[in-house]
Amino acid sequence: MATASTISPLTVEEFVELQAGFDRPVELITGEIVEMSQPRDPRGAIAINVGLLFKLYKRSHGGRYGADGIVTGEATVRGPDVYYISSERLGEYDEAKHKRAGFWAIPPTVCVEVISPNETSVDIQQKIEDCIEFGVDEFWIIEPELRSLQLHWPSGASRVLRGDDPIATQALPELTATVAAIFEDIE
Repeated sequence: MATASTISPLTVEEFVELQAGFDRPVELITGEIVEMSQPRDPRGAIAINVGLLFKLYKRSHGGRYGADGIVTGEATVRGPDVYYISSERLGEYDEAKHKRAGFWAIPPTVCVEVISPNETSVDIQQKIEDCIEFGVDEFWIIEPELRSLQLHWPSGASRVLRGDDPIATQALPELTATVAAIFEDIE
């Protein structure tokens, strides 16, 4: 992962001003801009499939799903590939007070990261820890090459699911999908 040089740590607001000048996705991590990989096939298609699952879940349960950044700290904006915020969680926060520079400053119920070839295990673990520490209930890691879904919880517990395993999620208990649905139409 390449890190851009900065003289002093950036604020979230400064990050927003600079973000448009990048031709790749970027995150702000403790005041430093970090370039992320482009979500290309199959990663982009997998993220779309997860987004569709969240869209269907939202229809019957409310809430919000998206793929934009979330403010997880004073100088950190994380960019999960997809996230879902439950209607209950949204009801706990005032949108006017919990949006910062256009990003949600509300912990999503679920954050999803589709692993890219250039991400290291340290990068992935740090993202999980940042999001869980921020208050995310569940963090999903999707490994395209293994066609697996890893569920991570604040307790430190995790579980790996594959194939026709139902996505047994504590955060979205009425989600009815299998891991295979995430990889549908993926070559």
